[in-house]
Amino acid sequence: MVKLLIVLIVSLLLYGCANAPTVSSMRDDEIRSKLIGVWANKASESDDVWGYDNYFDDGTVHALFFLEEDIGLDNREWYYIRSDWEVVDGSSCFVVTGGTPNNPLELGYRFCSKVLFISNKKVTFLEDDGEIFTIYKVSSHKLKKM
Repeated sequence: MVKLLIVLIVSLLLYGCANAPTVSSMRDDEIRSKLIGVWANKASESDDVWGYDNYFDDGTVHALFFLEEDIGLDNREWYYIRSDWEVVDGSSCFVVTGGTPNNPLELGYRFCSKVLFISNKKVTFLEDDGEIFTIYKVSSHKLKKM
């Protein structure tokens, strides 16, 4: 009886996983709507935050961050970047439109990150260089624009 119960539970779990929506089955507008809000950049859910991305429904993103290698330094320098943003073929694409003078990205710089996984709590991206990174939802409420 116990074996039958275990088989039933595992079967239900596998069925649920197999039928869960995947990013590849999501339309760009569905991915876009899930990204609206404030997200934290960090190595894992429990690690220190090194940046915030605020996705607005008007197609702009405001990012405030310091370089990840500066985590733990007292004198780290914060950067602010403003970008136009859209989802194209399952990738979140940005064009830098402004920011602080110390901004490490040039105006007009364009980059895209392929969305590998998205939920209401986290998003995992694949960069062009093969790096995989995850951002974590802070709030569905947008911060005031700068």
